[in-house]
Amino acid sequence: MISSKLERIAREAGGELRGSTEHVIIERVCADSRGAAPGSLFVALKGERADGHAFLTDAFRNGASAAMVAQSSLAGLSVNLRWPLVVVPDPLRALQALARWHRRECFSKVVAITGSNGKTIVKDALKMLLAGRKVLASPGSYNSQLGLPLAVLSAEEPEDLAILEVGISAPGEMAALEEIAAPDYG
Repeated sequence: MISSKLERIAREAGGELRGSTEHVIIERVCADSRGAAPGSLFVALKGERADGHAFLTDAFRNGASAAMVAQSSLAGLSVNLRWPLVVVPDPLRALQALARWHRRECFSKVVAITGSNGKTIVKDALKMLLAGRKVLASPGSYNSQLGLPLAVLSAEEPEDLAILEVGISAPGEMAALEEIAAPDYG
């Protein structure tokens, strides 16, 4: 992610700041506390098996500079009141909003690759054909409601082109993913 002040992150994500947020710069976003490091924003997501809010202490212990948390989970959390937090109604939707903003800031053009099969191999082949240009390609198979925003947010500087995989697992998901990718081609 391009370095941004936490205040800007909160504004773009539709969140409210809590804790010691002055001078906090975010350089990357993660949704796994084990990947938290200095400069990272840990996004606490509720999953089928685990709730990311339970891992806030781990994320900050691993060096996270800030965390994005759900307003509804805040009351039940034992948090250090000094931890820099971005409080949002829904962390996944806020992450997606952040990705939409970052896409506009970072990529001149976007190619979206969709379909039932073969997205990753097509993406990888296209990236090889464009070797030598400033191109971001989705890491691995990051193509879902969570993976696509993380792929977009992985850009650390403006790129000429982004090659993004877009995959759905349920009816109605494509519209949200299309808003994030905002493809010029595909």
